[in-house]
Amino acid sequence: MKRSMCIALAGVAALALASWTAYGAEEGKEHHPHMRRAAHHLHQVKVELEAAKHDYSGDRAAALADAQKAMDEIVAGLESDGWKGPHTLAPEQSTSAPAEVKHHAEMHRALHHLRQAKWQLEHAAHDYNGHRAEALKFVEHAIKHVREGLESVENPSK
Repeated sequence: MKRSMCIALAGVAALALASWTAYGAEEGKEHHPHMRRAAHHLHQVKVELEAAKHDYSGDRAAALADAQKAMDEIVAGLESDGWKGPHTLAPEQSTSAPAEVKHHAEMHRALHHLRQAKWQLEHAAHDYNGHRAEALKFVEHAIKHVREGLESVENPSK
């Protein structure tokens, strides 16, 4: 049940991501690049967290839920600024996650993408009727859950 729900949520996120490249693209200027990049990183977070094989004391699922809430806030923020979709999202050049990590790689890559999403949200030009701040809050919660999840398996005595 949880697995099918995660897959369904990933599908919804992929559809949302696939819906706004041309949005606001007038005179060659891209509108809302930070929000779009944050959404891309959140999509990557979902991919990594869904691929993780360990539960991490429930922190993986909590981080996944927070990433989805952040994505929902980004979409709501864009819609509040006039985005109507559907459009297509241009492939994003992804920054590489740490390659040297051997254990719990999906969680480490998810943490990397969460940090990237946080940076993008912090540097977005608009408030998007409070949705940017809400998305940032959910990203910070997801970062906390991923860190706690990693801590639970990397330092179990703590």
